[in-house]
Amino acid sequence: MKAVLKYIRLGLSVGVAIVFAWASFLVRYSSHPERYPLEVRYAKLRKLSIRVLKGMRMDLHIHGLEKLKEATRDEHGTLIVANHISVLDMLLLIECSPKPIIFVAKKEILKLPFAGRAVKSIDGLFLDREDPRQAIKLFGIAAKHVSNGGLVAIYPEGTRNKDPNNTPVASFHPGSFKIATRGKGNILVAAGFGEHYPLDKTRLDRSTLCNFDFVKMIKEEEVASMKTTELAEICHSACAARVEELKPLDKAYFEERKDRHRAKKWWKDKDFPIDIKNL
Repeated sequence: MKAVLKYIRLGLSVGVAIVFAWASFLVRYSSHPERYPLEVRYAKLRKLSIRVLKGMRMDLHIHGLEKLKEATRDEHGTLIVANHISVLDMLLLIECSPKPIIFVAKKEILKLPFAGRAVKSIDGLFLDREDPRQAIKLFGIAAKHVSNGGLVAIYPEGTRNKDPNNTPVASFHPGSFKIATRGKGNILVAAGFGEHYPLDKTRLDRSTLCNFDFVKMIKEEEVASMKTTELAEICHSACAARVEELKPLDKAYFEERKDRHRAKKWWKDKDFPIDIKNL
């Protein structure tokens, strides 16, 4: 019953905003993106992302934001790599960056009505993992965007971690880092934990903690001196280690909320002034 009430609340607080966005601009922007400037499309989607995450009652803690600001100011473009645990990952990155981010996503995301339209509306690139030629062409487009000073985001695990509480960050695919090496750009490593809770059927808390950290910046000069296999290993180590550091914070947060909302049983309170045994 609590799970049903949770999704009813999410439908009322978030669903209305998504339906309105769908009707007012998402369909138009995703169907004919060439008719509208990227900055206009991105700004609209960013405003919606902030509204959705707020409606999800996510207690957001963003760390290392100065690294993202550095990336947006750098003359070189930047490839953002992060672990992937929720469909909300993309919205969180968009909220963090006023500068447009182009996402590289697997083509299966097009089957998700809202997520597919959202990625497509901001010039997202959809990867067919069974077609190597298409992947090479797509990475070339992404690399060109980086070489022009833009921001590109990709989730190098290749798939979403469906059990992030118990499963570590999967290894990063080296091919993803060709976007940075070919585009002669920087790499920004990010790590997040908690984005999966708002849509988790087993988590019924009214609000949830989400920690997101921009962990490490690898400058263009250093990127150029390394192979993609080395970059994948370094970035994975930094991301996975940070995720493991964030997990205990999440557990402590929920324990604190549970203790705070638990009703005090006065008859078990040692400091209660009345000894009920002598009544």
